[in-house]
Amino acid sequence: MSPPPDAARDLLFGLIAHLNGLIDSTALAAAIEGGPKAGDEPLGDRLVACGTIGYSLKTAIETIAECQVSRNGGDVERALGSLSTSPSNRESPAYPRNLTLGSTFPYAKGSDESVATEMNETIVVGRTSFEVGTSTSQGQRFRVLRPHKKGGLGAVFVALDTELNREVALKQIQEQYADDVNSRARFVLEAEVTGGLEHPGIVPVYGLGTDDLGRPYYAMRFIRGQNLKDAIASFHTKDAWIGRPGDRAIELRKLLRKLLDVCNAIEYAHRRKVLHRDLKPGNIMVGRYGETLVVDWGLAKTAASQTMPQGLVAEPIERPLIPSASSGSAHTLPGSEIGTPAYMSPEQASGKLDEIGPASDVYSLGATLYTLLTGRPAFIEGDRKRLLEMVRRGEFPHPRSIDSTIDPAMEFICLKAMAPRPQDRHQSPIALAEDVERWLADEPVLGHREGSARKLMRWARRHRAWTQAVAASALVVTVVSMATTVVIKQAYERERTALVREENSRRLAQKNFNDANNVIRELLFKPARGETGIVNKAAPLRQRLANEAARLSDSFLANQPENRDVRKATADIHQEAGNIARMIGQYDVARPHYLRAIELSEGLLNELPDDPRSRLSLFSVYNDAAEWDKLAGKAQDSLRYYRSAEALARDMLTRSATDANSKKALATVLGDLGNTLHDLGQATEAEAVSLESVTMWDAMANDPGANYDDEKRWVNTIALRDRASIRIDAGKLDEALSLLARAERVLVGISKQRIDNNNTRFLRASTRSLIARVHARQGSYELAETEFGAILPGIWRLVTELPDTVVYPLELAKALDGRGYARFKLMGKWNPPAESDSRQGLSTLEPLVQRLRDNHRFQLIMIGILDHLAEVTNERGSLDESTKLTREAGEWRARVKVVGP
Repeated sequence: MSPPPDAARDLLFGLIAHLNGLIDSTALAAAIEGGPKAGDEPLGDRLVACGTIGYSLKTAIETIAECQVSRNGGDVERALGSLSTSPSNRESPAYPRNLTLGSTFPYAKGSDESVATEMNETIVVGRTSFEVGTSTSQGQRFRVLRPHKKGGLGAVFVALDTELNREVALKQIQEQYADDVNSRARFVLEAEVTGGLEHPGIVPVYGLGTDDLGRPYYAMRFIRGQNLKDAIASFHTKDAWIGRPGDRAIELRKLLRKLLDVCNAIEYAHRRKVLHRDLKPGNIMVGRYGETLVVDWGLAKTAASQTMPQGLVAEPIERPLIPSASSGSAHTLPGSEIGTPAYMSPEQASGKLDEIGPASDVYSLGATLYTLLTGRPAFIEGDRKRLLEMVRRGEFPHPRSIDSTIDPAMEFICLKAMAPRPQDRHQSPIALAEDVERWLADEPVLGHREGSARKLMRWARRHRAWTQAVAASALVVTVVSMATTVVIKQAYERERTALVREENSRRLAQKNFNDANNVIRELLFKPARGETGIVNKAAPLRQRLANEAARLSDSFLANQPENRDVRKATADIHQEAGNIARMIGQYDVARPHYLRAIELSEGLLNELPDDPRSRLSLFSVYNDAAEWDKLAGKAQDSLRYYRSAEALARDMLTRSATDANSKKALATVLGDLGNTLHDLGQATEAEAVSLESVTMWDAMANDPGANYDDEKRWVNTIALRDRASIRIDAGKLDEALSLLARAERVLVGISKQRIDNNNTRFLRASTRSLIARVHARQGSYELAETEFGAILPGIWRLVTELPDTVVYPLELAKALDGRGYARFKLMGKWNPPAESDSRQGLSTLEPLVQRLRDNHRFQLIMIGILDHLAEVTNERGSLDESTKLTREAGEWRARVKVVGP
C-alpha cells in the first residue's frame, strides 16, 4: 500500500535532510510524529516554522528531492526506494518506525544510487551507509555515515571507527578510476606516503585496505575545521576589522604562523625524501584548536623514484620513506605539468620533471604566502595554456601593487620564495620559515634593505612602553613633532652645505633629503590608523610643523630648481600641509599651500606630459584644492578645479582604458563634481554626473579582476551617499533609501586596514543621518527620531575628540535639529525635548557659520533650523520669539540669494 503523495514527498524530504547530516533524527521525528494529516503544511515548512532549519536550506533540500524524483522517472515512491538509511539512524528510540525503508515500506522501488548537486557542492544521496575493513573484533571496522567531499581521484566520507567509537575520514578511490592500474597505484601511494610521514603537521592514517569490491580505501583523522583557502578568504572579506585594526594584525600573524607550521611539516617530508608537488591553501587544513595539517599527498614524489639534491640528505633518525612496490609504479611522463597551475613552480609548469626538487615546494609555499597577503592567487588567468605560460615566465603582479599596505619586507620574502630560478629561492622550507619568523619578531629580513624611516619606526615599537606612557599624557605628539623638526632642519642644513661639494656630495645631500622627507611622511603626514586621535588632536601643532617643513622644502628646492624629485616631494609636502589646514578650518592657511602644490605639479606634467605619476599627482592636488574651495564657500572656484581634475582623469582613462587608478580617479571626481553642481543649482547635470560616478563604482565592485580595495569601497560609499542626497532634494525618496542601503553594505565590507577610524565613523554617521532625513520627509517621525538618536553619541565623540574638524560639528547640528523636529512632529505639539534639541543644534552651528560666512551649505542648514524653531516656539505660544526667528531666517535667505551662484 502506497502512502498519500504528500506523505511520500515529506518522507523523501526528511530522509534527504537526515542522511546528509542537516537535521538529527530527534528533530525529524518530532516534526513528522503521527504522520501528515489533511491540510497540514509540508514537512519543510514545519521544520522552518519550528526553527530546525532555515528557509534557504529548505529550498536547497527541496531542489535535491526534485532531482531525485526526476532521476526516478517522476515516481516519488521509486525515489524513496533508491535511498537507504544508515543503521545508526534507527538506533535512536526517538526515530519513528515509519522512517525505515525496505521491509517497513513494501512499496519502495529500486535501489540505485543518485547524486544531486547543490551550489557546486556534490552531495551523495543513496548508498550512504556501507561497511569496509577487517576488524580485530567481530564485524567490520569502518561504517560510512555520510559523504564529505570529492577530489580529483578519491571521495572522502565521514565514517565511524567501530573499534574506537570515533568519527574518521575514509577516503576511497572513485568508481570511474577503480579499474585503472595507474590510478589505483597513485591512490595507494598517497595512502602510504601520508601514513609514512609521522609528523604533527601531516594528517595521520589509521588504516589501509580494500572494500568488498576490491577498491582501495584508507582511513585517517577527520579534521573539524576549514582549509587555509577558506580562512584566507574569511580574513580578507570579513567586516569585523572595522574599528579594530589591531585585531586584524593579530589575525594576520595567526595565519602566518599556520604557514610556519606547514614549512616545518614540508621540511620534515623533504628530510624523508618526499616532495609534495601540490602545495596550496586548499590542501592545508586548519583545525579548530590550532592544528595545521598538510593533506592530499596524491602527487607526492618519493625517494624510490627520484634523487634529492646534495645537501638535503635524510638524517639517520629520519630514514627515507620508500613505498611498497605495488604503490611505487605510478609514474608521470616527462613534459606533463604536475600540480595546481596557480601554485606550481615554473619548472613544474614546463613539465621538466627532472628539475623538480625541494625548491619547487618552496615556490608553492611562496605562492601560498602570496595568497595569504593579497587575498588572491598570483595567477588568475582563466585559460590554462595562457596561465601556464605566465607561470613559466614569472609574470604576476607584485603583492604591493595589489595592496600597498603590505609591508615591503614581507613582499621581499614572498618574491624571493617565488623566484623564477630555483637557485634564487629560499633553499629550504625552514629558510623561508626563518625569514617569516624574523618579520614576526620585528627583526630585519636578511637581504632586504630598509630605509631610515622603517628603522626609526622599529625603534619606536621596541620602546613601546615609553611611547605609550608619554602618549597617555598627550605629550607624545609634542615630543615626536619636536624630534621631527630637529631631524628636518638638520637634514636641510646638511643639504645647503653639501651643494658646494663634489658630485658625490650632491648625491649624499639628495639621500639625506629623501630620508628627511620619509620622516616627515611617517611622523607628520601619515594618518593615525586605529587611533582615536592622539595625532589628530594635535592638528594645530602639526599645522605649524607642516608649514615649517614646506618652507624648508622650498628653500632646498631654490638651490636645486631642476631636480624633479625634490620638486615632486615639495609639491607633496605643500599638498599635505594644505590638507591639515583644511581639516581644522584654517582656509586662509590652506590656500597658499594648494596654489604652490598646483604650480609645482603643473610644471612637472608640462615637462613630462606622458608620465602617469605626474598626471595622477596633479589630479590629486586639483581634487584637494576643489574640496577646500567648496568648504570655504567658493563654489565656482571649486567647480573649476573639479572640471580640471575630471579632464585629467578622462585623459588618463583614454590612455589606459583598463587602469584601475584611472577608473577610480574618474569615478571619485565625478561624485564630487555632481555634489558641487547640485549645490550650485545645476540639477540636470548634477544628476547625470552623479549617476555616471555610481555606475562606474558598480562596475569596479562587480569586476572579479579588479582590485576593489578598502580605499575604493570608502570613496564608493561617499559617491552613493552624495547621490542619495541629490535624489532626496529631487523628491525621489524611495530611490534615495535604496542608494543609502547600498552605501551601508559597501561600508560594511571595509576592513579598516587603510581607512582612518574617525573618518569611517563619520561616514557611517552621515549615511545614517540621510536615512533619518528620508524617514522624516516620508512622515515616519518615529523612525526618524530613532535614527537620529542612534547616531548622536558617535558624533558627539568625534566633536569631543576633534573639535577643530569643521564637518563634525556640522553633522552634529543637523542630527540634533533633525531629532528635535521629529520629536515635535511625532508629539503633534510643543514639548521641551524637541525645542531643546533644535536650540542645541543652532548653538552648535552658529560659530561655524560666523567662521565660514561664505559657505552656502552651512547657511542653508542654519535657515532650516531657524524655520523649525520658529514653528516650535509659535506652537508654544511665544509669538514674538517666533516672529524674530522667522525674520532672521529671511535675512539669511536674502544673503544666500545675493551672494549665491
